[in-house]
Amino acid sequence: MKHILRIELIDADDSANAALATALHREGFEHSVAGRDGQRYRLPSGEFSYDGKATVHDVLEAAQRAANTTGKKYRAVATEVAGQVWAGLDPV
Repeated sequence: MKHILRIELIDADDSANAALATALHREGFEHSVAGRDGQRYRLPSGEFSYDGKATVHDVLEAAQRAANTTGKKYRAVATEVAGQVWAGLDPV
């Protein structure tokens, strides 16, 4: 299943946000999505994709594990995606 995660750390500096991105990557998240042309495109700040055998609850739990490594409070929303369209994303 494909999922999109929107997550933000509260009162975080660049270092904490970089640590979050690293922890999310370790959990299997990407900061990009694949286009039909095979090219990957960078998602907006705070958005990540997850593609794998997981429920939306599993995805949120993985994001929470990653966020907890920063020691910051956070806000997160995980969504299961049936289809995606976008505009203005830069190629990776």
